[in-house]
Amino acid sequence: MSFAKVRFGVAQVGNDTDPYQLIAVYNAQTAVQGQPSYSESSILVNPSLKPEISTSIETGLDVRFFKNRIGLDLTYYNTESRNQLLPLALSNTTGYSSRFINAGLIRNQGMEVTLNITPVKTRDFNWDVAFNFSANRSKVIELYTDPVSGQEVTNYVMANRYVNVEARVGEQMGDMYGIGFQRVSADPNSPYYDPTGQFVGQVVYSQGKPVATASLVKLGNYNPDWLGGINNTFTFKGVSLGVLFDIRSGGEVYSHTQTVGREGGQISETLEGRADGYDLNVTGNGVIGEGVVKNVDGTFSANNVKLSAREWHTSYTLGRRLIEGVIYDASFVKLREARIGYTFPNRMWGKAPVRDLSISVVGRNLALWTKVPHIDPETSSTSGGTVIPGVESVALPSTRSWGFNLNCRF
Repeated sequence: MSFAKVRFGVAQVGNDTDPYQLIAVYNAQTAVQGQPSYSESSILVNPSLKPEISTSIETGLDVRFFKNRIGLDLTYYNTESRNQLLPLALSNTTGYSSRFINAGLIRNQGMEVTLNITPVKTRDFNWDVAFNFSANRSKVIELYTDPVSGQEVTNYVMANRYVNVEARVGEQMGDMYGIGFQRVSADPNSPYYDPTGQFVGQVVYSQGKPVATASLVKLGNYNPDWLGGINNTFTFKGVSLGVLFDIRSGGEVYSHTQTVGREGGQISETLEGRADGYDLNVTGNGVIGEGVVKNVDGTFSANNVKLSAREWHTSYTLGRRLIEGVIYDASFVKLREARIGYTFPNRMWGKAPVRDLSISVVGRNLALWTKVPHIDPETSSTSGGTVIPGVESVALPSTRSWGFNLNCRF
């Protein structure tokens, strides 16, 4: 063992809201016929507001072996955020649009691991490998209980664009909700209950089209299960080569490109069912959705209604209402960066003041491996100024870039 260090830290930080949230004030408006004009804020003030408080505990271990040829860094953290400052929508009949409240207890915990290894080290050649791994879980412990009425708020819509990103008590932050496929159920209270259990879990169809759920269902979570990276660096005399891979495992992403592309027949998926046009009497034309239909007697049988490709792909999301079919696993592997360079020996410059002159060519986002069709799953959208991870809205394709670096010191 060459080195060892244990660390432990505790921190507490606060966060405030915008000014003028505690006491009502008038806002200056455009003058009317030369006379000053003022209006009351549309946000109802709350004199009981408290600062948001986050308390963090972090512990870690840093050890190195064999003259630093192997290094391991472990970190665990736990953060609890209380008194979240959230805008609560009010009825327009109150004369206000919203009111800020203190709500919630969010627990965020995770771990980070970094492993550095030098498998080969000689006078002229070095091979260094760096691995990193991280996993994070953020859970909603509580939201809000009205101190007067005792009424509880158990879910809160954080953002809404195509899907609802909601915070629900007992669930993970980042959960996405929307309308999904109605499926055969094992619940006796469900109208699609199958007492035999033979068809449980299969999608229900009506007239060849999928049936949508009557209410919002959980469609996934935009947060990854874990993130990782592998960085290899090879050095031979003055020549260096670096290759960096980024890895994401788990999490979901909604693709609006898929929704719009199906409606317009612009993506390869819409080739299904139109091998020879739209005549359903021609072999290869039309699509039969995989699932079941509910019979008059309450039993289920396989769906056998064929729709034309045009009708099938436009009804797949039922007018952009049913979105479960365009939710994808956002896992990917990226060749994030490749770099090759050369550092000139200082003896070349003699007594000149230039030292450590190096040139390099760098490429970024050179390759992507993912099961998400047509888009880069590493994307996000916006709604009212709020960034929404896990939601893609016909985004521009990610770009591959090349660069040239020249560095030196004097």
